Amino acid sequence: MKKIIFILVFASLGISSSLFAQRVFIDAPSFYLLTNDVSKLAENSGLGLDFAVAVGSHSVMGKFSGGLTVTTDFSKEIDVKDGLVYNPFVKLEAGAGLYRSNGNKCSKTHASAYSLIGKAGVQYIFNKDLEKKFSPIVAIEASFFYIRDMVKNSEVFLEPQYNISTKTIGVSFGFRRFYNLTSY
Repeated sequence: MKKIIFILVFASLGISSSLFAQRVFIDAPSFYLLTNDVSKLAENSGLGLDFAVAVGSHSVMGKFSGGLTVTTDFSKEIDVKDGLVYNPFVKLEAGAGLYRSNGNKCSKTHASAYSLIGKAGVQYIFNKDLEKKFSPIVAIEASFFYIRDMVKNSEVFLEPQYNISTKTIGVSFGFRRFYNLTSY
C-alpha cells in the first residue's frame, strides 16, 4: 500500500510539472562527488556523471536522468580492476520548491539564481550484484548559478538524499552544465 501511495504522489507531481511546464532543460553533463552512505563515508564514496532532461516551471519540476557512478572503499588499497564498483543508472524524479529561479523569474542576464527544491523519485541501478536495484528516494537539492545568458549556464549543487530501500543517507556535491531549450 505504501508503494502505491508513493507512486501516486510521484506521478501526480510529474504530471503537474509537465502540465505547467514553462521551461525545458537539458543537463549535459553533471559531474559530482558522492557518497551513498554518510555513515560509511570512506567505504562507499566516489564520482558520478549523468545527463538529464527536465521540464518545469519556477516552482515544480519533473526530471529524467541517466548516468554512471563509480565508487570504492577508500579505507583499503584501491585496486582498479576489483576495487571499483560501477553503477549505471536511470532516475525519474519530481519536485516542488524554487527551481532555477530568482525573484525576477530569471528574466534578465547577469543575475544570480538558485534552486531549493524537495524531490521524490525512483532510481534503477543496472548492477547484477545489487540486491535492491529499484530504489525510491527523497532528496533536497540546493544549487546556485549566475545567469550569463538565457540559454546556457552552469550551476554548483548540493543534494542530500534518503534511499528508502536501503535506509541510507547519501550526499552529492558537484557541477552541472544546463541548457534552457525554451530560450532558443
